Order: sequence, then C-alpha cells, then structure tokens
Amino acid sequence: MGCVDGYNGFLNSNGRPSYVLQAVVDDTYRIREVQGKPVGLILLWDSGLIRGYNTRSPAITPEQESFNVYLSAALTAAETAFARLKSRWAVLLKRSDLHYTFTPYVAATCYALHNFCEN
Repeated sequence: MGCVDGYNGFLNSNGRPSYVLQAVVDDTYRIREVQGKPVGLILLWDSGLIRGYNTRSPAITPEQESFNVYLSAALTAAETAFARLKSRWAVLLKRSDLHYTFTPYVAATCYALHNFCEN
C-alpha cells in the first residue's frame, strides 16, 4: 500500500502518517518560541537523553541529589505542559483531514492558544 501526496516520510510504525511535536517549555507550562527570541535560562530535554544520578548509591553527593530534584521538576513541567496542550486541543491527537503541509500551522496555532489559556 503506497502513500500519496508526499507524506510517506511521516509514517509511523503502524504505517500511518504522524508527527512528533517538540517545544521548549518553561516552568509555568508555557511553550516558548526560540527563533529570533531569547528564551532565558530554559532547558528542555527528554528523559532518555539525561538521566538522574542513582539515588541508591552510597556515594551520591548533595549536588547530585539537587540535580535530581531539578531534573525531576523540569521533566514534570514538560509533561504537564504537553498533557494540558493535548487535552485542550484534541486536533493534535486525531487524524486530520487537512493536507499534511498545514500541520505545522495547526501545531503553531495550538501552541499560541495554549499559551493564551495558560496566561
């Protein structure tokens, strides 16, 4: 079964078109813009990229424990922001009848509306 319209680069493991949304999220669950605007002291990472220190280690330092606390808080903020985004804008979760080239605009609009609601 072949894909039409050139979106075959967006197929997931089930053979359906899908997208991965990425965003910079601050501690107030707002999605920040990066292009052309400073984002301050905001870092966002995936839990698979940076892991906390082993808390069962007898040699864990206070600095490492502190890092774990900040890491956990940052990941929680990102997870909460995306949970709120998806619960508000179900269009991000379901099949779209729009041409695939409109998807970035739909996502950007949902980001802007999400920030408006968070304000």
